[in-house]
Amino acid sequence: MLEKAVEIVAEIGYFSLPIETMDGGWRRLVVAARKGSQGQLTGHSFWVCEIVGVDEWIVGTWGGNFYHASNFASFSRFVTDLFSIESDQILTSLPSRIVDEFAFTEISISRLNELVRTK
Repeated sequence: MLEKAVEIVAEIGYFSLPIETMDGGWRRLVVAARKGSQGQLTGHSFWVCEIVGVDEWIVGTWGGNFYHASNFASFSRFVTDLFSIESDQILTSLPSRIVDEFAFTEISISRLNELVRTK
């Protein structure tokens, strides 16, 4: 799923870092709205990880908030809608409109760890 997310992000004109393998073996992709003059990612950003074996994903913000979603098919629209928000602030949480529209469920760090635990 993350490989497909990399393709989707590039197709709709946004940017991502290479997929990272995190402690515990789970993988995440950092996605950003802009790329700076030195090639660094900037602007609104978030990370996304897959739940292996199912068509579900988790979005994390830099404020330590985590959101579970069960429909990867809406990923492209989610990225476009989120990055259309005008703000110079770091998104520490997803706006309630986005949470409602994409049927996200906010989850705790312990639930995140349960969902991404690799076998």
